[in-house]
Amino acid sequence: MKEKWVKYYQYIMPVVLTVFIVLFCYHYKIYVWNGKFYSDMLTALITALSIIISIFGILIPLLMTAKQEKELTKYFFENVDIKYFIRCIKQLFLSGFISIMFVCGMYAYDVIEMKVFIVVGVLSIVVILYFLCSAYRYISLMLRLLFDENEKHNRNIKIYKNKMSNIERESLNRRLKERDKQ
Repeated sequence: MKEKWVKYYQYIMPVVLTVFIVLFCYHYKIYVWNGKFYSDMLTALITALSIIISIFGILIPLLMTAKQEKELTKYFFENVDIKYFIRCIKQLFLSGFISIMFVCGMYAYDVIEMKVFIVVGVLSIVVILYFLCSAYRYISLMLRLLFDENEKHNRNIKIYKNKMSNIERESLNRRLKERDKQ
C-alpha cells in the first residue's frame, strides 16, 4: 500500500486538494479575484514557483559534482535509469513553467469570461499542486543524495556495494518501467 501511495501521491494529492479548495471557496462564497491584493498574491505565487524552479538549478549541478565524491550518489547514478530520471525532472520543470503561465493568465480576470477564468483557475490549482508535490519528491531525493552520510550504517560495512550484475540491473529497470506504465 505504501508503495502505491509513494508512486501516485503526486497525482492524487493535487486532485483531492483542488476539490477541497474549490468546494470550500464555493461553500463560503470566497472570490479571491475580488480581493484588494489579488495581483500581489499572483505576483507572490509566480515568485515562489520561480524560486522552487531555481532550487533545482542549484541542486542539479551540485548533484553532478557530488557524483564522484559520495558513495551514495555514485551508487545512485550507477543504478538508476538515467533516462527515466531525466524524463521525471523535465516533467517537473514543464509543470512548473505551465503553472507560471496559468498564473500569468489569471491576471486577465477582468477581460476573460468568468467561466473560462474559473476553469483556468481550477487547472492552475491542479498544476501548481502537482508541481509542488513533484518538487518536494525530487528535492528531498536530491538533498538526501547530497547530505546523507548514512551514519547508522557507517560501521566499516560497504552497504552500497553493487551486488547485481548489469544484466540483472537492466532487467530490474525494465520491470520497474513496465510497472510504472500500468
